[in-house]
Amino acid sequence: MAAGTHSLLPVRGDDTALPPHTDFADDTVELSFHLDAFDMHEVIIDGTRYYAIDKEKESSIHEKGLPELPKICRSIIIPDDKKMAVRVISAAYIEYEDILIAPSKGFIERSIDPDDVPYEFAPIYKEDIWFPGEIATLQEPYILRDFRGQTVEIYPYQY
Repeated sequence: MAAGTHSLLPVRGDDTALPPHTDFADDTVELSFHLDAFDMHEVIIDGTRYYAIDKEKESSIHEKGLPELPKICRSIIIPDDKKMAVRVISAAYIEYEDILIAPSKGFIERSIDPDDVPYEFAPIYKEDIWFPGEIATLQEPYILRDFRGQTVEIYPYQY
C-alpha cells in the first residue's frame, strides 16, 4: 500500500468557495451549500488504485471498512419548543465513473501508526446502493448556555 498522486477536482466551472447561507423564517431554518472543489488522494490497496476524497476543513465519515467520504457538520440555533426535521429541497450531482473510493481505517489512536492498520472492505462495497444514502441528517438537540441547538450533517458525496 502506497500513496500516489493528488488531484483537486472542481465541482463547478470555477473553484470559488461560497459560504453556507442561512435564512430563518416562520420557525424554519433554510441552509444552502454550494460546493466548490474537492481533493482526491490516490491510495494503492493490494495493487488496485483507490482514492481518498478530502474536503478542506471538513470532517469525514470515519467508520472502519466503509467508504471514507467527507461530511459537513453545522450547528444551528433552533426554537425551544419545536421538534425539528430536515428536508432536502433540491440537489444536483456530477457522477464520476470508474473511481474507487478507499475505505476508512476508522478512528486510530495516536499511539498507533496508521500505516500499520490494514484496509478492510465492508459488505457495502459489493452492494448496488448509494452510501451513505441520506444527503442530510440531524443530531440530537442540545442546550448551550441560553440557546437550544442542533447539528445538521450534510453528506454531499455519495458512493
